Order: sequence, then structure tokens, then C-alpha cells
Amino acid sequence: MKKKVVFGLHALQRIEERGITTHEVIEALENPDKILNSFKERILIEKYFPLKKVCVIYKEKLESIIVITVY
Repeated sequence: MKKKVVFGLHALQRIEERGITTHEVIEALENPDKILNSFKERILIEKYFPLKKVCVIYKEKLESIIVITVY
């Protein structure tokens, strides 16, 4: 991924609570299966893994991607 990925505190908490890895989040960002617009200029992506679906809500900045939440 070309842009730096920054995980917000809320996203890190949800990653831990939900048993998602940061590797899965990066994979979702790099190769999403579905991309949807969210509110407040946020983007929602979905990535289907063999045993689960990972959804990431993020905001894209000039030099970075800010991960807001993950489920």
C-alpha cells in the first residue's frame, strides 16, 4: 500500500474485540471486494475471507488512510 495506514484508538479496540488482525485490515484496504460511500466523506469497504467478512470504515487523507472502525 502506498499511503501510510493509521489506526485510530477506536479501530484498534474493535480489532482486538472482534478477533480481526491488522493484516486482514491491510488486505481489505489493498484488495476490497466491495467499496461503498459512507457519511462524512468516509469510505466503507468489505473483504470476504474464507471464514469471515471484514468491513473497514476509513477516511482518506492526502498522505495517509485513517482507519476509523473495523467489524
